[in-house]
This record gives sequence, structure tokens and C-alpha cells, in this order.
Amino acid sequence: ANFEGYYASVLYAFLSSLNARIIPEDITNYGQADITAILGDHIYVIEIKVVDGDNLKENLALKQIRECNYAQKYRGEPGKTVHEVGLVFSRSKRNL
Repeated sequence: ANFEGYYASVLYAFLSSLNARIIPEDITNYGQADITAILGDHIYVIEIKVVDGDNLKENLALKQIRECNYAQKYRGEPGKTVHEVGLVFSRSKRNL
């Protein structure tokens, strides 16, 4: 799989099976996160990146979530824990 959309659709299907409330391409003042999933008292702000090569040491997806403040709009939700999840897939290894 060479495109972020493939991994996003697989993740969307998985999260749907958990009855999570899913917001694809969640728009913020700073950009948009690939997926936000709300499951019980937890909010998962998820960004997916597909990179060339084998260098998976730097999590570019998590870096983008933090630099663009994608999770900021959920931080004030009472009783909710916000998680920032950056998934980086290697195009050549086809792995996280």
C-alpha cells in the first residue's frame, strides 16, 4: 500500500467495529487530522504518514499533530483523556 488513504480506510473499518465515533479528516484551526476517534472517555487524534525508505526513527505524523495542535480542540472536554497517535508506514517495508 503506497497511500495514506489505504491505511486510513483500514483503520476506519477497525475503529468502526469498536463502535467508536469517528471523525475522518477532522478539521481544526490549524489543519486537519486524518482521523479522530472517540471511544468512551478517550479521544484519539490520529495522523498517518507513508514514507519512502527505511528511516522510521522520527515520527513525522506525531510531529505534525503536535506542531499543528490538532488535539487542542479536545483538551477541555470534561472527563475525557486525549491521546495523540502518529502512525508512520514505510513504503518499502510495508510496516510501521
